[in-house]
Amino acid sequence: MINNNMRVEEYTNDMYPFIKTWWELCGWEPVSKLLLPKTGYVIWNDNEPVCAAWYIKTNAPTAWIEWVIKNPNADNKVVKKGLTMLYDTIESVAKEDGYVLILTMLEHEGLKSFVSDRGWKSTDKKLDAYIKNLGGNL
Repeated sequence: MINNNMRVEEYTNDMYPFIKTWWELCGWEPVSKLLLPKTGYVIWNDNEPVCAAWYIKTNAPTAWIEWVIKNPNADNKVVKKGLTMLYDTIESVAKEDGYVLILTMLEHEGLKSFVSDRGWKSTDKKLDAYIKNLGGNL
């Protein structure tokens, strides 16, 4: 049930354990804390976390939304409302920060449809992501 108490909170490191569990329950490799920027957001429906994403600032006129994840146990209607609040928040913050473009990389078909319905345009197809450890402790 969607409550009137849906809210957005800035991500803090103490939220990592439940978000890590979401990635695991979705069959994804959990994102290392080292990859997560400080500018993350979590949507809550009363006391239940619903979804999260990270806002990545750059020194170009383009920002990013990445590592979008939902609570796999949350009701789909609640998740959709939460995702709307999440994207509204990050898009608004990016615009206030002076960015003129925002991009994301997606694999999940439902999320692709969601962002397309919000006016996002698909760009690169069949893009693979690569990472290299430059000596940090993961």
